[in-house]
Amino acid sequence: MVTKSLYADPKMIKQSPQEIAELISPYVTMSKENIVKALQEDSAFVWINRMMDADKSKAVAQVIKDNNIAGLNFVEESKRYYPNGVLAAQILGFVGTDDKGLDGLEMVLDEELKGGVQQEIVATDNKGNAIFGSVLSKFLPDKGKSVTLTIDATIQFIAERALDKAMADTGAKHASVIVMDPKTGEILAMANRPSYDPNNPYTPSGDEAKNFKSLSTKEKSAYLS
Repeated sequence: MVTKSLYADPKMIKQSPQEIAELISPYVTMSKENIVKALQEDSAFVWINRMMDADKSKAVAQVIKDNNIAGLNFVEESKRYYPNGVLAAQILGFVGTDDKGLDGLEMVLDEELKGGVQQEIVATDNKGNAIFGSVLSKFLPDKGKSVTLTIDATIQFIAERALDKAMADTGAKHASVIVMDPKTGEILAMANRPSYDPNNPYTPSGDEAKNFKSLSTKEKSAYLS
């Protein structure tokens, strides 16, 4: 999905940083104090809030328009969305704000999935800072590769539901389940608890981070058809 990220060009700021911080702080994740510091930096570009929720970015855009604020702008960035939420989360993993895989398959197969890097020639100011909106030419990257898993979504759902029920019935703090095709060795389902929602990831502790990257090379190969 495409989201908007808010950035500032402190050199273009004409109003008081404190005033701007007061106006936009209700809608961004950065604190008022840090917004003020960012707007006072000796730079032509600083991030204020990456990958904002649509309602927040719209609210900030309206604040910018209503108060005629110069030096604040948006750029569009892609954000990975996991429609099934927690289902198979520890297998799939998640990506960070720069589309870099940080866990699971997203991390292990990061280079294969993302493909090449897009290169652009842009105009810069006398300090070498890129001037946004001044792309002169683009060099498109090699396309990323697709990965097909042996995981069966239906079996994965049933296995995770059974795992949750078993934990509720026994009061266990941790649990794991693996479903394998005995004829081929293919992994049809695998899950651990506790888990997390890759759309709102966190950094799990050791016991909570049992996932794809902890498997042996042979076990990892069973995921891929």
